[in-house]
Amino acid sequence: MGTPVSSRLQWYFNRLRAMSLREVGWRVSQQFMQRRERRRFAAKRGVASGMFYNDSGFKNGGDAADGFNAGFLGIRFGVVPEGFRRGAVPRLLGGFRYGEFAGRWHAAFQTAGEWPQLPSYSLGYKQSLMGDARCNWELNRHFQWPLLAAEYCVTSNGDVLAQLQDEFDDWNRSNPFLWGISWTSVMEVAIRSVSWMLTLAFLKESGVAGRLCEELATGILNMTGYVVRHRSRYSSANNHLLVEMTAVGLAGLAFGREEWVGIATATLDRELDRQNSPDGVNLEMSLHYHAFVMEAYLLLMRGLRVSGRAVPQRWRDMLGRMAEFVCHSMVSATAAMEFGDADEGKIIDLAGEGSAVYYDYVLQLASLETGRRFSAFDVPQLTVEWLYSPEEIEASLNSPAYDASRSRTFEKGGYTFLRSVDGRVVVGIDHAPLGFGSIAAHGHADAMSFQVYDNGEPVLVDSGTYLYHMKNPERDAMRGELAHNTVCHAGHPQSQMLGAFLWGKQAETAIKYGVVPDEDVQTVEIEGKTFDGCRMHRRMAFDATCGSIEITDMVHSPEDIVSFITPLPVTVHGDEAVLGGLWRIECCSGQKMGVEQVEISPCYGMKRKVTAIRLHPCNAGECRVRIRMKMADNLLE
Repeated sequence: MGTPVSSRLQWYFNRLRAMSLREVGWRVSQQFMQRRERRRFAAKRGVASGMFYNDSGFKNGGDAADGFNAGFLGIRFGVVPEGFRRGAVPRLLGGFRYGEFAGRWHAAFQTAGEWPQLPSYSLGYKQSLMGDARCNWELNRHFQWPLLAAEYCVTSNGDVLAQLQDEFDDWNRSNPFLWGISWTSVMEVAIRSVSWMLTLAFLKESGVAGRLCEELATGILNMTGYVVRHRSRYSSANNHLLVEMTAVGLAGLAFGREEWVGIATATLDRELDRQNSPDGVNLEMSLHYHAFVMEAYLLLMRGLRVSGRAVPQRWRDMLGRMAEFVCHSMVSATAAMEFGDADEGKIIDLAGEGSAVYYDYVLQLASLETGRRFSAFDVPQLTVEWLYSPEEIEASLNSPAYDASRSRTFEKGGYTFLRSVDGRVVVGIDHAPLGFGSIAAHGHADAMSFQVYDNGEPVLVDSGTYLYHMKNPERDAMRGELAHNTVCHAGHPQSQMLGAFLWGKQAETAIKYGVVPDEDVQTVEIEGKTFDGCRMHRRMAFDATCGSIEITDMVHSPEDIVSFITPLPVTVHGDEAVLGGLWRIECCSGQKMGVEQVEISPCYGMKRKVTAIRLHPCNAGECRVRIRMKMADNLLE
């Protein structure tokens, strides 16, 4: 149930063109390594069945379990967090419930099928008609096991320990090393190894010994050895590499393997400036991956500190700047304005379904590790409560809170956030590059696009992500210009879309005038060009006293389209559209206005119908629009 051969060949051709000669050589060497591994593990050995690599420093699982340092992350084992709940289970993606998929390790999720138990290197999961691999990977990250181990640590309930043992044994029987869907991504192996480390830590502190702990230790060492040998490189070395290195570093701390700590910290140190702008914006141009990268660094920073090692000051400085960007992206205490891809990924989860607010969790970590406060800590996130004492949190609260209430331009990173004086209206504007590196994997064709929130509720929104590994036409549609609040120049796509995670030639944008926060009317001007040279220009004037926006776009023909996508009900009256009874969009230069129903993805794996307002200019030149909020009884005056 895969994609047509011609499509796969075209993708491989496009992907090869994006590689340097050195990358091609590295990938060839990886192919040879994979061939050797396929021969070695053809008999389907479990990852916990014995030591696979000779660099772990341990002869067997018993020695490894004895040598494991359960305090590698500074978990507060003797104190039960206030937010602790019995029976917590992880949240799955796409609206799926864990109780319906527990133990269904090969579930395809989007269909009733199951992923076949084939060698992982030959399993064609990309753009498969069977299901989305990302949803399956979430189940196989094993967030459920630290939750069970933590519950046993608190309650000493033997039934909980028996459940953990049964699930662990079943998974290892069903998922031999390098066979099946759970072994198709190196980063997934890394995240799973962290879950196993947390599980082992809770069990050791609970006095558990014997086979379960020995096999957990063996599996962690094997998975870490695998990640070290297969870590992402070259055009694939984005957030995947950073998460992989965090897992390697944590394993090094937990097992006393200084070589692993050295590899991880050196790589993360090198990548800190390579993957982030000087003003603290992650260059994948995706808020979610920005926070994901922050979590990776912050968890290792925590581990380094509790083990008595120094944390480079420049890590704290950059993570502080990255936290500032998240603060400006927040539209409420629990919601953020997201540009680019978002798959709701995380590295650890000691909270479970219904408990965690990811962005606030990351901001709390940043507050505790950088010495600056980015969260109100109104509700300490449960994972944070497991890791930090009330005294540490109180000390953070004594620091002055970062003030994100004023408008700000991140000129190097490529985003501007405008806030009305009363804080009610938040506007986010994208003038960033398409994405990171030669393939810009998680980028969207959203140059010059913007979003609007009113009291934390969406007024004009992005399309979202939907699914990564199936239904490619829908993924392409949600990454294209027509799915964003920007200009689509007829016959001139912004950037060259070549695959689900692959872009070719890219649009260029630059901010001409950034925001001056204290002005009543704040103006942002962006200029650029599509990959084939078509000029783009947008000017936005934001009245901070009332939250109104005036937009002037350059258009080249009546076939150009200016889009505004809203989840609110829309009523059109001539050259005016009323949104949700409070907002209206007015055409100011003779555009023709039409509406159509489109689909967006408010969270990964889910869709909903919304309205796209399409403006068609009558002539080339300027297309001017006014967006403003009025009280309902004055809307049509």
